[in-house]
Amino acid sequence: MVIPHNRYSKDIKLDLDIGLLQLLRPFPANNDFIGTVRLIGPAEIVPPGRDCVISGWGTTKQNDGEHQVLKSAMVKTVTQAACQRVLYRKIITKNMVCAGAQRHDACQGDSGGPMICTGSLTGVVSWGEGCATAGKPGVYTSVRELRPWIYAYTGM
Repeated sequence: MVIPHNRYSKDIKLDLDIGLLQLLRPFPANNDFIGTVRLIGPAEIVPPGRDCVISGWGTTKQNDGEHQVLKSAMVKTVTQAACQRVLYRKIITKNMVCAGAQRHDACQGDSGGPMICTGSLTGVVSWGEGCATAGKPGVYTSVRELRPWIYAYTGM
């Protein structure tokens, strides 16, 4: 069962773009194909310019097909203020973090995928303008800001 954030609305700023997947039964979570990652801490700050890893099965360029092999890319974090300046048609909220604006970015089909910074799940792929568009960072849902919501549903 998918549990979307109760205040998510794709019509209003794409804010709170996160969901949890409730499984019917447990499965082995640490093997050659599946692993776990810790959530970013409530007081941890990822500074601008930090290298983070994103991954997904989405397209690697606009209007391309999805892939059968998991892809990953390195992106650099940017400040919310810088992100707001270049994505002026959208509102960047405290529930979002931005990264990219180089040759690498998340693309269609990657939504919901991880952004891992310094070994912690820091963001969840949400939206962007194009794919790897020069000067346009990708926008990720902030895991740090939504930890209370995640904990409320998972009991962690």
